[in-house]
Amino acid sequence: MSRLPDHLRILFVSDRDACRGPIAKGFLQSLGGAGITAESSGIEARPVLPETVRVMSEVDIDVSRHVSRTTADLGTATFDLVVTLGDRAREWCAEIRAKGTGGAEEDDPRLRNPLFGEVPLRLHWSIPDPTAGVEGGPELLAACRTTRDLLREHVAALLGHGYLGALARERERQARLLDSLDEGILVHDAFRRIYLFNRAAERITGLSREAVLGRDCHGVFAPDGLCGRQCASCRGSELPAERCEYSTTFTRPDGTERRLRVVINPVRLDDTGARGVIASLRDDTEVTELRHRLHSTRSFHGMVGVSRAMQEIFETIRQAATADFPVLIGGESGTGKELVANAIHNESRRQGGPFVPVSCGALPETILESELFGHVRGAFTGAIRDKKGRFELAHGGTLFLDEVGELSPAMQVKLLRVLQEKRFEKVGGERTIQVDVRIIAATNRDLRAMVKAGAFREDLYY
Repeated sequence: MSRLPDHLRILFVSDRDACRGPIAKGFLQSLGGAGITAESSGIEARPVLPETVRVMSEVDIDVSRHVSRTTADLGTATFDLVVTLGDRAREWCAEIRAKGTGGAEEDDPRLRNPLFGEVPLRLHWSIPDPTAGVEGGPELLAACRTTRDLLREHVAALLGHGYLGALARERERQARLLDSLDEGILVHDAFRRIYLFNRAAERITGLSREAVLGRDCHGVFAPDGLCGRQCASCRGSELPAERCEYSTTFTRPDGTERRLRVVINPVRLDDTGARGVIASLRDDTEVTELRHRLHSTRSFHGMVGVSRAMQEIFETIRQAATADFPVLIGGESGTGKELVANAIHNESRRQGGPFVPVSCGALPETILESELFGHVRGAFTGAIRDKKGRFELAHGGTLFLDEVGELSPAMQVKLLRVLQEKRFEKVGGERTIQVDVRIIAATNRDLRAMVKAGAFREDLYY
């Protein structure tokens, strides 16, 4: 929907793009008028046959300048209708759609190829390959003439029976309906390729349709996506199985931040069982700000305060929640440092994940190591079973390290490694465990003074 609804783009796919594709493209361009753009491609690319050029010249259509190309050469082009010419092309397209893009490199154009997505309508013409079993000469020329006449009939029927006109009107109707909505609408297929993006979505995200359509959702909305990595297709390769709803903070290309309410619904896209996702986007930025102002005397994640100082703290919490960096909270004992940590977690994109607190000063070092990293059975006396540590339990969420100033130098080294590499081994274990955890630490001690005194590692502090 990146162009006027009455302008249709049609793609013909054959096995070599040397005869049937150029012929069908030539007839559609000749008969279809200015409102239609025709393209052709092949499973592989071969030079256009001399016989193809000759039989088309007999009906005053010049295809001598046709440049054959493969479907991989299509890049990010999108189409309204894909017509497969011959059974091999149809079977190949079906096979590629089933396989997806597994194993493709990040910059592989197949990742954005429209044949893999669900965007175009599909039509099959069972036109045999004129070169099959024919060596050349008069026999091949006659076969090409037969193919030409068949394709002329098919193209004439496509145009003459009003099919393309009906398609154009239906697309226009859908475009008007979707663009009349105040909510942004985004639809992507099983491979996260976006093929529908209405005007409200443009306004909310600050991105144009042309910049979005045909591309991977993760590539467009890097690094955390519109969902803040809260939907199933961000956490893994599977599409979400049921409706989910959440709020997230999205940074637009101009640097402004918007508070969005996102609703994700799995959808069945066609009668083949192909699945995708439809997401509705609502910009709640102004509403959220008004709520904060109107209800400033109410609780903010368990904290109550009406003074300017407390309002500034609440705003700092919101700002800290938009990034995924570690946070250090300082303050005297009993001032609510854990409440602040919990508020940061609940305001962040990790709000759907676990919040796991641990007091570093309440446990001896040997127990603290097992508490943080877990242990395997037999690692020490009393270790009768494997146990997950707090880092592993906090995967996908936030780990709150209270009284971090009480950590021993040895434990500081181990914590630094996890912060730098996002991985660790359990006590007594050999397998390295990778985790995605945000660290929020708190202390009632002056860590700067401890760094100067050599009691706290400078690299860990920074």
